Amino acid sequence: MSRDVTSSLLTLPVELIYRILDNLDDFTFLCSTRNVCQRLNYITDAYHRYQTLTTLDLSEYQIEDQGTQHLAHALTNDTIISAINLTNNKIHDQGIAYLTAALKNNTTLTKLNLQCNSIEDQGAKRLADILLNNTVLHDKQIFVLSIFILHPGIDDTQP
Repeated sequence: MSRDVTSSLLTLPVELIYRILDNLDDFTFLCSTRNVCQRLNYITDAYHRYQTLTTLDLSEYQIEDQGTQHLAHALTNDTIISAINLTNNKIHDQGIAYLTAALKNNTTLTKLNLQCNSIEDQGAKRLADILLNNTVLHDKQIFVLSIFILHPGIDDTQP
C-alpha cells in the first residue's frame, strides 16, 4: 500500500528553510517571507541575514507599483529596515499609496529614496501627509526627484 507523504512550510525543518532563504535576493526574501504566516515570521526574525538587513537597496529593480505593493506588505510590521533605496523603479502614485499606508505606524524607517520615479502631485501629497500627520514619525527623510521633503522640526543644515 502506498503512503502519501505531504510536506508543507509548517513541517519543514528550520535549517532547510534557512538554506532556501540563503538563495533569495533581498527583495524576494522580504516579499515572499514576511507576513505569510506566524511560523515563517518567527523563522525569518531569527534568520541572521534578516537581522542585519537594515538597508535595502532596490535601485533600478523596476518593481513598479505591483512590486511596491508587495514591499509595502512586507514593511507593515517591520522593525529592522531603516533605509530603503527605490531609485528608478517606475513607481507611480498608486505605489506611493501602498508605501504610505504601510509606513503610517512604522517607527524604524528613517530614509526612503524615491528619486527618478513617476511620482506626481497626489503621490507627493501622500508623502507629505505621512510626514506631517503621523506623530510617531520623526527624523524622516524622503528623497523625491532630488528634492528633500523633511519632517517639521528637522534641522536640514545637519549632515
